[in-house]
Amino acid sequence: QKLDAVVKRIEAAYRAARTMQADFVSDSLGGPQKNKGKVKVRKPNLFRLEMSGPQSMLAVSDGKTAFLYMKAQNLYMKMPAIGADKLFGPAFMVTGLGIGAFFDAAFFAKLKEHSVKWSYLGAVMVEGMSCDVLSMKRPSGDGEGKLYVLPNGIIRRTSGVTKRREGTDRRQATLRNIVLNKPIDPAAFRFTPPGG
Repeated sequence: QKLDAVVKRIEAAYRAARTMQADFVSDSLGGPQKNKGKVKVRKPNLFRLEMSGPQSMLAVSDGKTAFLYMKAQNLYMKMPAIGADKLFGPAFMVTGLGIGAFFDAAFFAKLKEHSVKWSYLGAVMVEGMSCDVLSMKRPSGDGEGKLYVLPNGIIRRTSGVTKRREGTDRRQATLRNIVLNKPIDPAAFRFTPPGG
């Protein structure tokens, strides 16, 4: 079955990857919001996402402590790094970057345990590159996410639709200039709280 083959390809790719770096663009579809930035991740749970635009922010995990820094407000939150897959993965899987798959090769199996329904939609071109498209729907029926998977198993794009009382939220994020298994300076995963 094509769905199982693509999922196995994703799991194998992320199991083999030790680090990943990429640029990204994140859009709120149907709205003016467009954010861009860079993401750096290293197993087991080191993470850095720096985003500019309307939602300017920095998310960092050094493996022990995680920080979320809202630049415009000069505010930050500090929390235990219980695992970047738990802190950041689920949110980015649907609305952003699919980082959960990087940190946990069994991410898809865990989603299935939560009754998320998966299906294979076919292949499309994403910025000149062929991608297999997977759909995931919540059992509540209030949302759908899509993963656009490169031939090497890396997730190139994610999109998500969530229905809320105030309307439908549509988001999409695309990774560009993806680099795997290149050493990352440990300083990238440290955060110094702002003064003031």
